[in-house]
Amino acid sequence: MAKTGCVCGVTLWNGYCPGGINWDVFPKWQAEEIIREYPEYDILEVADSIADKFDNGEFRDIWLCRRCRRIKIWDIDGKFICYKKKPFDQSISPEKIFQFEEWLAYSDWDLEEEKTLTYALEHPFRSHRYFLTEDKDKIFVYNTDLCVIEFIYAVETREIDEDLFQDEHGVYKNIYIQEGENKVFKGSFYQDGTEVVYDYPNGRLSDAIYGAVIGDALGVPFEGMVRGSFKCTGITGFGTHDQPAGTWSDASSMMLATCKSLKDNNGKIKIDDMRSAFMKWMNEGEFSPNGEVFDIEKVTSKALTTGLPQEDEYSDGNGSLMRILPLAFIDCTDDDIRDVSAITHGHWIAKEACVIYVNIIKDCIGGKRLADVIRSLDLPKPFDRLNQIETLSEEQIRSTGYVVDTLEAALWCVLNSDDYKDCLLKAVNLGNDTATVAALTGGLAGAVCYSFDAIPDPWFNEIKNNDLIQSCLF
Repeated sequence: MAKTGCVCGVTLWNGYCPGGINWDVFPKWQAEEIIREYPEYDILEVADSIADKFDNGEFRDIWLCRRCRRIKIWDIDGKFICYKKKPFDQSISPEKIFQFEEWLAYSDWDLEEEKTLTYALEHPFRSHRYFLTEDKDKIFVYNTDLCVIEFIYAVETREIDEDLFQDEHGVYKNIYIQEGENKVFKGSFYQDGTEVVYDYPNGRLSDAIYGAVIGDALGVPFEGMVRGSFKCTGITGFGTHDQPAGTWSDASSMMLATCKSLKDNNGKIKIDDMRSAFMKWMNEGEFSPNGEVFDIEKVTSKALTTGLPQEDEYSDGNGSLMRILPLAFIDCTDDDIRDVSAITHGHWIAKEACVIYVNIIKDCIGGKRLADVIRSLDLPKPFDRLNQIETLSEEQIRSTGYVVDTLEAALWCVLNSDDYKDCLLKAVNLGNDTATVAALTGGLAGAVCYSFDAIPDPWFNEIKNNDLIQSCLF
């Protein structure tokens, strides 16, 4: 593990989390000092001021990776410890937490005391406190509203000397070579010569899922608006569905429900379980950003209510395509994909659109270029425009809820963009079914073109219920 990165692959540039300083976890004394000194600023806007004040321009104490949620702490000797989230193991009693909180309330908190006492880390705007044991092997996350220890972070990797690290598999060393004036990192190796391979299992899935959710949230305020009647430039709120900024729709909710079903069944498709997850979303608001359902397609509602797939001429919409993305990351056949589509959308065009979308992503994950995959397609009507979609003009692209239009629009946006931001804004500004088109575009872009790091920080920071998204990844 290089000092400038997380094991999940997200870069911690200049010692910072990609989202800036980690606002979930930092010392209580520091938060109070900042708030007192900069009362006129929003706390999220003073990263540079904090850095200048507390460590000669470099704040290198505590980070939380915004994707995999690992905590990395630089200790007093300049070495770091990396922690991974785990269930609470009952290794400390809540009473001890209460006792320590009482002490904390009547004590001054400064750097000298940090060296000898158990650390207490606190986010001033959330109901969580983080207690780090004296030997720094665990962080207990205490919910001050519920008065319970919700979970812990346990040591995953510890730096024991310069370029020497230790994890559950043993001691390893980072190897660098000199190339001209530059020192280039070449890899990490255990003492027996085995290379350390950090395989974050849902890394690419995470790129895709977050891409879809971000696109969805960008499009929600403009749902149903005519192309040219608005201009989306970033995450905003309210609009069509009167929802706060960062709220995602049924497209992401059903996609996350699909993810959770696959996760709970070890990557296996269980149709009844998946349908049950969709029902929990529709009836109870599970898998939603705010616990409620504000948008549901008529075909989906009827299929889930009756328990029967909808197969008539009005069932060729994008309601199954918008949730099918997770199947690109498991072993499945084309018939498996059709069966998952048919939980709601049994029309053959809707099912074939799902098969095409999943297989395109699978081919790209396997190493092929998206443009080459698209050009190689030889499909019958109504999919016969796909292999030349890159060459069509914007006027020729329709962005309606018809599944073929949605698939064409998503592919066109990715093939006609040079960066992640432009790609998703292009999708939303096509108008009409903005949330679903942008969700399909973002999922495709994240899976085959752009990594998690490409998500603009202001967009990521607005997304609602990130903990739910994380809990569904497999």
